[in-house]
Amino acid sequence: MRKHVQKMGYVLTLTLLLSVCTPTLLAASGSIGIIPANPQSGNERSKGIFIHTLDGGDSVEDGVKIFNYTDEDRTVVLGAVDSIAASDGSFSCKQNTEERAAVGSWVKLSEDKVVVPAQSNKTVNFTVTVPKDAGPGEHGGCITAQDTRNFAPKSGRGVLLGFRNAIRLAITVPGELVKKLSYERVDIVRLENGNYTVSPVVKNEGNVSLDVTARVQLKSIFGGKSALKEANFPVIRDATTSWAFEFERPFWGGLYKAYTSVSYDADPNYGLGRVSADQKKKRQDTGYFIMMPDPLALLIELGVLVVLLLMFVISRHRKRQQRKVYKKWQKYTVADTDTVMSIAAEYGIGWKQLARANRIKAPYILKEGAELRVPSAPAPHGNKKVAQWLVDDATQDTSVKSMLANTAPHNQSKIEADQDAAVPERRPAPQRLEFESPREAPRRQTSYSSDGDAQSAEKITKHVEEATSKRASKRHKTIRKRKAAKSKAKDGKASR
Repeated sequence: MRKHVQKMGYVLTLTLLLSVCTPTLLAASGSIGIIPANPQSGNERSKGIFIHTLDGGDSVEDGVKIFNYTDEDRTVVLGAVDSIAASDGSFSCKQNTEERAAVGSWVKLSEDKVVVPAQSNKTVNFTVTVPKDAGPGEHGGCITAQDTRNFAPKSGRGVLLGFRNAIRLAITVPGELVKKLSYERVDIVRLENGNYTVSPVVKNEGNVSLDVTARVQLKSIFGGKSALKEANFPVIRDATTSWAFEFERPFWGGLYKAYTSVSYDADPNYGLGRVSADQKKKRQDTGYFIMMPDPLALLIELGVLVVLLLMFVISRHRKRQQRKVYKKWQKYTVADTDTVMSIAAEYGIGWKQLARANRIKAPYILKEGAELRVPSAPAPHGNKKVAQWLVDDATQDTSVKSMLANTAPHNQSKIEADQDAAVPERRPAPQRLEFESPREAPRRQTSYSSDGDAQSAEKITKHVEEATSKRASKRHKTIRKRKAAKSKAKDGKASR
């Protein structure tokens, strides 16, 4: 278990160190640092990587320069190991204790352990010999250096870490070299802080490593674009690698699409650090995905959504009512004396319902000849019911007259001159009675009066019924005339 934890510590440390390409940063890692002692002229990559092209059976000499940044002498242990792909596909190195079966076994160091003076440096040479049966393509390994004071403790609890420095060693054997990169997918992950990462995942299907430039940009459904993010990464042969680009969550969220691309030098004759004009670019876009908004923005959006939903429901209800009106109600032609309230009263509906069904707006003025939709049949007129207050008043007036007659003296001849007699007070003349026909309201009114005796209830009711009947007859005649005129006009067009 302890060895396994130490191994994990080594791998994590090496991955961190190898992700830094400049020799200055490599030299600043820990108490010691190492760089290639003999970089190639015109190849910047050779300042941080051992790069060689050798045929099978050939050898080359090189060296590693070790720096001591402390104020005391340090003992450094050197080694050569095989390379390995990390869990994310990036380049890493095996442990010094693991068996060496590839490039690690091709290297012979002049010294395995050296003492580097304080604030000084020392170069250790090594020789790389390629086996005759080595296949074409790139083969990877590492040159490692570790301060003996940075070894992992042999006992203790928790994670026991040892720290070492390593430099990548890339040996290319000439032959049929292939540079090929393919897209696997694009991963989108939401982080705990609400931000999102977009990771293009690619696979190196060739037999040499590739220096890849990856680019990612987001575009909203409304056309807004994020900043273009770009980074350079190595992809070793046969490895599947991904790079996570983080994007800040937009306040309002939204639908976004990720546009990704990767480019690399596709000329197999150009190795690491050499750039040709044959640059190959591949693209892959994602479908639209939802970027969740800020919690405050989410509450606002939900409120707006509820309001819009209510408006939609109300609109649908009104449209259904409108379809129902046009399906079940009949046409009605407005006469010169019609009002919204009079028509509504005749058909037994509220005037607001009639106005809403026909989309009549304030001040609710009707134009003669306009067509409206009304219920299929008029409501039965309540004439007797409406005029009942007149009947009751007439009956009351008759009973009062009878009372006056009964209270008068029977023998008026016995009343002498200057004699006081009890005479009932004279009843004031009945007030003028007015009746409002339901059909004529509110524009016209018909009034009835009595000079002394009240008209009988039967005459009042009869008069109301006759007035209503005449009004309805006149309207029906007008409607029939208009229908006849329309029919004649249609026949005339048909004959032509």
